[in-house]
Amino acid sequence: MPREWFLVPLDAINTAVEKIQDGTIAEYRYDIQQAKLVRVSESLGANLE
Repeated sequence: MPREWFLVPLDAINTAVEKIQDGTIAEYRYDIQQAKLVRVSESLGANLE
């Protein structure tokens, strides 16, 4: 039974599928505020500011 439900735009899902297929999904995370996948290095930089 799922305990959490997330509203994810179709574009973000399609992007995630592409990243899974090309093997780069580990370089990305889902940013809930932007509602899109962001590169991990970009999201880390934003947290350092």
